[in-house]
Amino acid sequence: QPMTVIVGNNATGKSSILQAIDFVCGCVKDDFSVLLERRGWTVDNIRSRFIRTGTARITFGVEVMLDEPATKTLRWTMVLQPNVAKNQLHLVSEEVVDLDTKDKLVKYRASAGGCIKGKNGELSIMPNFVITSSCLKVIQHLNGVDERLNKLIDFFENSESFEMLTPDNMRLSSRGVAKNIGEKGKNLPSFIKQMSAEQKSNFISKLKRILGSRISDVSTSVKEKPGWTQVNIKEHYDTGDIEFSSKEISDGILRVLAFIAISEIEPANAIFLLDEVENGINSDYAEALLDVLSGMY
Repeated sequence: QPMTVIVGNNATGKSSILQAIDFVCGCVKDDFSVLLERRGWTVDNIRSRFIRTGTARITFGVEVMLDEPATKTLRWTMVLQPNVAKNQLHLVSEEVVDLDTKDKLVKYRASAGGCIKGKNGELSIMPNFVITSSCLKVIQHLNGVDERLNKLIDFFENSESFEMLTPDNMRLSSRGVAKNIGEKGKNLPSFIKQMSAEQKSNFISKLKRILGSRISDVSTSVKEKPGWTQVNIKEHYDTGDIEFSSKEISDGILRVLAFIAISEIEPANAIFLLDEVENGINSDYAEALLDVLSGMY
């Protein structure tokens, strides 16, 4: 659905689902080793614990419905070979099939090589070539690739996981221009700084829907190191407004700011992953926050 909420007790696998989706999305952008390093994981952390051998293969199967220019459902299957001893993942096989036309857009097996459907024929992949990422990452910048593959790649490239947000990272200053707040929230100041006037107006309006009139403004300023930006808020009192820096803002308010900022990100077509939205946020604000997030769609 446009907005899917997973509810369950602790240790029932909610975060594991998000992590698996994030891993699949990340395979289009980075090598397997980079995805593991980003979370501080090893191969042993993602293999099945129900199989004793450390070389049991891992299979991912995903179906994606694309709606432009016409509705198409693509099935993407990827089989990985883990090597726990060497902490490595290799691609064993990969396939992308258009379920409507039965076209095989990607067909690859390590021992036999494979091919990728192009606009004017097929592009070959050599056999016995060690691939440490998805084939989709290898072809993402190639010209002449079938348009359905380009749309699939764009979908996963635009997808973002924010399930590692931490207030400590949001308190840090950031520099440059950021298209989103970053998976841990570290780019929140840079993202707020580069907001358009319309985005900023929407941001403040959503903030007041959730918290009421207690916060009158959110701004950014350059402090300490040149070029590094931090977040500031103004709280409204009968005697006037008082400004506080990100170092003085509570964890709950920082998380609210982060979620509202996420709702102002403008992806072309994507999945956004959020974990424990209610964590550290008063239950009085939860319904209004979910209304803001559902409004993204």
